Amino acid sequence: MAADAPVRREPVYHPPEEEEPEGTSKGRGWLWVPLSFVFLLVGLMLGYEASVMMNAPPEEKSDAFGLALSVTKSGDNLYVKWNREAPAIRAAERGVLIIEDGTFAKTLELDATQLQNGSVVYRHYSPGVRFMLQVSPSPRDTLTESVDWKE
Repeated sequence: MAADAPVRREPVYHPPEEEEPEGTSKGRGWLWVPLSFVFLLVGLMLGYEASVMMNAPPEEKSDAFGLALSVTKSGDNLYVKWNREAPAIRAAERGVLIIEDGTFAKTLELDATQLQNGSVVYRHYSPGVRFMLQVSPSPRDTLTESVDWKE
């Protein structure tokens, strides 16, 4: 071949690209794999939360008639407390704490502010003391709860 001879190029045939019929997603098929994984994770998390809620111990519900009166010892004193959020305490305008310490008895008149405080400190004399809290949430109703403490 001579150096001057023109180079002949033959045309290359490229078939036309086929169009996808409507409703097919050949190019978007990869999208369902991560979406399926995300939905699986969400389902697992919701199932776990539901099982935790179903198996959780029941919460202590505030009893409308309970005062949750309790006594704990602190040094030489007794710490008497009650639930100041109890509906009966919140509604009461007054109350009485009766203390029976062996043969000694004492009555403490409590106003609404003292009831809202939720506690009293008492120095005991005998190894057994009984505390009785009476509150009046309305003029015609009286609610009483007692607790015994023994050394």
